[in-house]
Amino acid sequence: MVVKNSLGAGKLRTQEAVCREIWRLVVAGVFAENRVADRTLAALLRQRKMLGSRDRRFISETIFSFFRYWGVLRMLAPDAAERLETDGEITFSELEISKLLLAAALLGNTPASLPEAAGMWASHLRIAMPVNWDFASVGRLFKAPDEWNNPSALLPEWMEKYIAPEIDRAGFYRTLSKRPPLWLRDQSGRTAAELAAAGVAAIPHPRRPEMLAVPDGRINLYTLESFRRGDFEIQDAASQLIGLVCSPAAGERWWDCCAGAGGKSLQLASLMGRKGTVVATDVRGYKLEDLRRRARRAGFPNIVTREWDGKKPRVKDQMKFDGVLVDAPCSCSGTFRRNPDGRWMLKEDELAELSALQLSILENAASGVKPGGVLVYATCSMFKKENGEVVEKFLAGAPDFALEPFVNPVTGRSENGMVQANPEDADSDAMFACRMRRRGNPRP
Repeated sequence: MVVKNSLGAGKLRTQEAVCREIWRLVVAGVFAENRVADRTLAALLRQRKMLGSRDRRFISETIFSFFRYWGVLRMLAPDAAERLETDGEITFSELEISKLLLAAALLGNTPASLPEAAGMWASHLRIAMPVNWDFASVGRLFKAPDEWNNPSALLPEWMEKYIAPEIDRAGFYRTLSKRPPLWLRDQSGRTAAELAAAGVAAIPHPRRPEMLAVPDGRINLYTLESFRRGDFEIQDAASQLIGLVCSPAAGERWWDCCAGAGGKSLQLASLMGRKGTVVATDVRGYKLEDLRRRARRAGFPNIVTREWDGKKPRVKDQMKFDGVLVDAPCSCSGTFRRNPDGRWMLKEDELAELSALQLSILENAASGVKPGGVLVYATCSMFKKENGEVVEKFLAGAPDFALEPFVNPVTGRSENGMVQANPEDADSDAMFACRMRRRGNPRP
């Protein structure tokens, strides 16, 4: 494949050097300092004013493709890869870094979508670019070992035994190599038409028309007037599933105890028809300011915010809520498709600490559920240790709670009270939700 070097040899080498430099800093942040890649990368790109928008996009997408495929890319330089993973030390040569980045660019693109720069990098590295390629042929191009074609290598080996049994392994591994689309939650009923008028393709979910998939994630939705009016929120389909499992009714009183920036609080308030009350709490008070701003923008009058330390609620709030949502802090393993660096930052010994914290929060928050009320436990995790096992331990010590079967609002399947969102169901993240009910008649 002959590639015309329209950028010029000088600019090509500069772009390649800048990409290697940024890669070094981002990779050091992830493996040595446990810093998430997106914030580090965004800061580095802002500092380099000389980069154009196409350069920024190419560098950004290539680096995220590197983390997405690191499980196989590490086979191209195994010794340096081991030092990186064990000590956070970068010992790759410049040639090895360029080859890793080129392989990442090839794996993350089709021939039609590959930027011209990647082809010119191949010419510079004296690599014969194929006209067409797939995962296996990229491995052959870089003389990778046979293990390259094992899709489970896209995750650290230790994670395999923790993946929830409800997740289809083959399908899940296929999704790991692809970022899911951007999902919106329509709060107005008119978002799809308004986005189409603005030139934004938004595809409704076949069972849930308020769920809208936007395949082109590069569009800045924050600039649209419909966003400023609060007509929609950006929220993954699996995250929306959690609010639907809660199924709050108008006029009820709900507690979203780990609300964070409030995506699910807003969803609960919307499902309640803006009637009743959603009390949104979080241990991080600054996060609640995001929620207050979003609630004002969308005109929600029924959301109350306050801090909560994770202990038993105050006496006047015990057994007073029709429903309590515990969207517990977790490994975020269910979002590895969006945040591939997280696969390599998480350590196995963290799971035991997280599951103990999750059980403690669930037990304390459960005291807020009134007799006959609903308790929903949720995580953005795909690990059974954080999901089903936490629920089983909770129910063993809480005889007044029981699982409540429901119909999965996204797939239509009957669930026994627990559901693990499978990424292939809606091309989404892999989140978990469990619906329980407290025995007894509701108090007047």
